[in-house]
Amino acid sequence: MLAEAGDGSMRDALSIMDQAIACCGQTLTAETTAGSEATLSYQWYRSGSKISGATGMSYLLTSSDKGKNMLVKVT
Repeated sequence: MLAEAGDGSMRDALSIMDQAIACCGQTLTAETTAGSEATLSYQWYRSGSKISGATGMSYLLTSSDKGKNMLVKVT
């Protein structure tokens, strides 16, 4: 899978790691090129640590995320 990085380049979706510079209350959303028949699983991470319960396509940023590296693994 590929994902578009904020700078417009393409990256492997399993290695997307960008700093969350958005403020709490904003949402990060994983986008994939998988077809609608694909069953995907998501897990969000904050600075390398799994975020409990953050297993959806989208993640609502909290104050704990400010300035942290955010990662979503899509399998």
